[in-house]
Amino acid sequence: MTEKQNLIPDKNCISRDIIYDGDIKLGKGNIIHPKAYFKTLGGPIIIGSYNIFEERVVIINERKEPLIIGDYNLFEVGTVIQSSNIGNNCNFQPRATAEDGSKIGDNCIIGPKCYVPTKTELPDNTTLYGANKRRKYIPIKDMQQNLHLRHLSYLHEYLPKHNRCMNL
Repeated sequence: MTEKQNLIPDKNCISRDIIYDGDIKLGKGNIIHPKAYFKTLGGPIIIGSYNIFEERVVIINERKEPLIIGDYNLFEVGTVIQSSNIGNNCNFQPRATAEDGSKIGDNCIIGPKCYVPTKTELPDNTTLYGANKRRKYIPIKDMQQNLHLRHLSYLHEYLPKHNRCMNL
């Protein structure tokens, strides 16, 4: 465990203005902004630890298998996830979409308005960007996780000051 990680509370900071329905399991230290939407129509949604879900993020599981989200992921405004598996340290930029049955490896970045088509697998360290869904391999960088930890720490401190939050 890094020194910065020790500064992040283990409690989840969840806005009271979220919409959720079904079997949803949360790890520790997650941030869920107002207007996030979680729904299970089939199997559960299993969320790891230290993830950030910004406003209007939609996570839906329509399959019988669990939808699994790893640790240290960032889901920016308007992201839609209907995926069966998301690795660790991924960044879904504004209005990114992962369609049903897609699998996202570790350390992936899905650019703004980009989508991962149904039943597509993205290998670890892949960046998807541009209108033509171009792919680029980018080696692991510690800087991304350090920034994510600082972002988590900041949100755990300031989000409850400006929103009605549940600390679970």
